[in-house]
Amino acid sequence: MLKDATAVNKYLKHYSEPQAQTLTSLNQTFKYAFILPIYDESNDDLARFLKMPEHSGLLSVWVFNCPDNAPADAQRRTIESLTTFKYTLDAKSLGNNVFIVELEDKHCLLIVDRCTQGSEIPRKEGVGLARKLGADIALNYLATSGLLFFSDVDAYLPSDYFSRVLHERSLSTRDQHSAFIFPFTHEAEPGAELANALYDFKLRYYVAQLQRASSPYAYHALGSIICADAHDYAVVRGVPRRAAGEDFYLLNKLAKINGIKTLNAPSIRLKGRLSHRVPFGTGPALLGIQAQESPVLKYDYYHPSIFDELAGVLGIIQGMDGPPLSLVCFENLLAEYCVNVEVVRQTLRELKIDRFFDHCLKQGLSGTSAQKHFHQWFDAFLTLRFIHILRDNAYPSVTLKGLASYTTCMTSELRAYRSNIMEQWG
Repeated sequence: MLKDATAVNKYLKHYSEPQAQTLTSLNQTFKYAFILPIYDESNDDLARFLKMPEHSGLLSVWVFNCPDNAPADAQRRTIESLTTFKYTLDAKSLGNNVFIVELEDKHCLLIVDRCTQGSEIPRKEGVGLARKLGADIALNYLATSGLLFFSDVDAYLPSDYFSRVLHERSLSTRDQHSAFIFPFTHEAEPGAELANALYDFKLRYYVAQLQRASSPYAYHALGSIICADAHDYAVVRGVPRRAAGEDFYLLNKLAKINGIKTLNAPSIRLKGRLSHRVPFGTGPALLGIQAQESPVLKYDYYHPSIFDELAGVLGIIQGMDGPPLSLVCFENLLAEYCVNVEVVRQTLRELKIDRFFDHCLKQGLSGTSAQKHFHQWFDAFLTLRFIHILRDNAYPSVTLKGLASYTTCMTSELRAYRSNIMEQWG
């Protein structure tokens, strides 16, 4: 589907980062760009991304960045990496601390400096700003129907990394998805195998439970496995400038445009690194699990019954095919679809569900229009809040051992995964 360049041009003019503006033009337009934030990484790991998977012309944007409160040693190492690649690759300036390198195989690399003295990234904006800056710069040189591939240095890309998404898009004759999510595997550092397995199970368990509840937000939100449509990226005004969780909030916005598609293949290998690079996420989670005594017995997961209640709520909404439904009628239906009716009712009231029904009644929304509006309101963030409120008020989290009583709520893959962890470490 051809897309209008107006949204991209408006975004670049009004909402892109200043460093992405007034750059020198290139004599090429790219189909896709690869965005790589870099903070305190090894040169050997970075060198892997000089030779990329098969492509027909690629723009890579490496954003060397440090938060303004970075430890001196981490900033020094990041600056040394920036300097090494700038000079060994003979990078030329495009202005605004952005440098260009023409690599082999029609691979153009832009190197961005946000790590040297005075150019650091505000600590509260962290990797979110690094990703946004890289994507904003890339948008200057992408076709309107182009793609933005977001990744991290811990990722090992498969040979058909780019071609698979292009093939997937070619199959659709209707609106393209706003983003694609790659499947992934986590590979643990030596000594962190148990922590890696417990955390990886949590990620997969959560998405599988959302799928069981028929939530449209059932996808993995990891910054290293995302491919976003360039036009829709501009429509939602880019990556949120956050030190963590930027991937979750970006996908939450994109899901409301044309949805998120999870690919069946290829799989990206991710190193499960113990790290303090971000306030929360894989690295800090692994460190937290490592610090626990008997993590198999203590590390816990959302209670499956929470997702039964969520499925009940979403089931009522899915059945809204008649005239506009009132809040009173909706709450009366909760008794047919949910078990802990009063807790669910109070939770939804706390989330201001009355405003949703007031809007539907005022606008005369019913059927698919009301359903669409509900999912715009009850998005990934409110879904997570719903889960947390039910966890705190009705369904305490359960350990991996405790999940033995709820195996029927899990896919066969999750049951096998759980059994394998218990056999090795339980």
